[in-house]
Amino acid sequence: MGYGVWLVIATVLAGRAVAQPAPPPPETVAEHVRDWPRAAQLAAEMITQKYGPPRDMTETMLVWGASGPWKRTIVYRDGIPHNFPEPHTDVIQQFINFQVPFDMIDDLAEFDGSLLVDRTRGELSVRCESEGTNFAVMNLANELVNGKRSLQDTRRMLAAQVSAMRAGRSASYTKRLLFTPPINAADPDSPVMR
Repeated sequence: MGYGVWLVIATVLAGRAVAQPAPPPPETVAEHVRDWPRAAQLAAEMITQKYGPPRDMTETMLVWGASGPWKRTIVYRDGIPHNFPEPHTDVIQQFINFQVPFDMIDDLAEFDGSLLVDRTRGELSVRCESEGTNFAVMNLANELVNGKRSLQDTRRMLAAQVSAMRAGRSASYTKRLLFTPPINAADPDSPVMR
């Protein structure tokens, strides 16, 4: 039952049959982001069309919980300028469970500065301008960590995949995750103080 129905029931039970106005309808995503920069508006529209309305909306972000293969997705109002593989604005951050070996953290950062490792949670996230690019970055990060590609080859392949995607050519790395993330990759570490 809606809030308004409960309010009417409560007032009737209290002996006062006074009609109460229903709360205003929730704001749509399009209304919420109407004053956001264009890149963020387009990202919000794309993610909403694919995964439905966000779980949370704040002044500066929209947040989805589990969305497709992603553990969570965030669209930010305020993007971050990023020049690799070409100039764009990072507005979509997407997360997966992923354990990154210590000796690969620097390589991941050098591959793409928008990859963020959270060892304690066991998460890897990427923040870019589109979900397609996020798929490509994650797929190539997985290949880099697993020794299937060198750092320079990974960077070249990302540029090729994004270029093909933008030109409407086949770009399989931009379509979906090409691996299955683990169910749990958390690493709470070990205590050194007792």
